[in-house]
Amino acid sequence: MKKPKLMIMIGLPASGKSTFTARYPDACICSADQVRAEWFGKEDLQYTEDFLKEHGIDPEGKTEREKEKSAHPYVWGEVKRRAMEAVAEGKDVIIDGTNTQRFNRKLLMEPFRTSAQLYGIWINTPPEVCIKWDAMRSRHVGEEVIRRHAGLFEEPTLEEGFQVIEVYDQNGALVFRKTRSE
Repeated sequence: MKKPKLMIMIGLPASGKSTFTARYPDACICSADQVRAEWFGKEDLQYTEDFLKEHGIDPEGKTEREKEKSAHPYVWGEVKRRAMEAVAEGKDVIIDGTNTQRFNRKLLMEPFRTSAQLYGIWINTPPEVCIKWDAMRSRHVGEEVIRRHAGLFEEPTLEEGFQVIEVYDQNGALVFRKTRSE
């Protein structure tokens, strides 16, 4: 039996990652935005005070960034749980998020190393274009967030564990494909 694909989207905010996922209508899309919308009522809410308290986190005296980071493992744990469930059912899965750092991508891939074909899908849209596109969206992340992600960005490599890396330009055209055989 052929293993399902686990496709990890990689790219700056507003680069076109979520739009790109429409190319795979039969894939199960798992995203932190989706989980936050369900849990907190809006996808751009990173946490609620009640959520933090329910999980034993005292929000008192914490900065906004600290509160966001406190909820982060719970949200991404749920993304992985949903992805694992779908892969176990034999479904192709797309994990939609920025996934700009190798460490985070490795954590996402770890549970799937033997159960799925691991794809890195990099939407390589320049920061200036992302900033422009972000301004046209109904939900803005802002220039500062896009530039922060750009400054932390690490290109995906096969050494991380991907079996296939595909790089697409801002128009969704395939620019580069690298594979390894196992």
